[in-house]
Amino acid sequence: MSENTSECEARWPAHLNHQKFNDKVIELSEWGQKVPATTESFWLNDRTIVIKRTGVFVEIEKELIQAGYTNELKEVKKPLELRMIHRSSLESLIDGKITDRLFSGISQETKGIQCSSCSRKSNSLSGTRFQT
Repeated sequence: MSENTSECEARWPAHLNHQKFNDKVIELSEWGQKVPATTESFWLNDRTIVIKRTGVFVEIEKELIQAGYTNELKEVKKPLELRMIHRSSLESLIDGKITDRLFSGISQETKGIQCSSCSRKSNSLSGTRFQT
């Protein structure tokens, strides 16, 4: 899976495994859609992770986007994505809980950006933290 993952290690807290997090995002993407062409994640701070995936939409999603149903697609996908996150071990990889998906950007180029809100299990992080 590593060949699909960019190197964005600089801002991730040293005690968290950035590569394992990206690998889990790829696994979840495959379950819900398909394996992304690229996956990047950025640790902005203790409460915010941005995940960028490209080449992830299946044909029905592309058709909905092209027909102008982007907002409807985002609304339908939000609860599905949160369920996927909570059923996986993704939260254990950030030592916290993902409490919400703050926004999701979708474009016709099969790209999307997701920003997730997190709550920390502890305040021991020393660093800062997803689809287009």
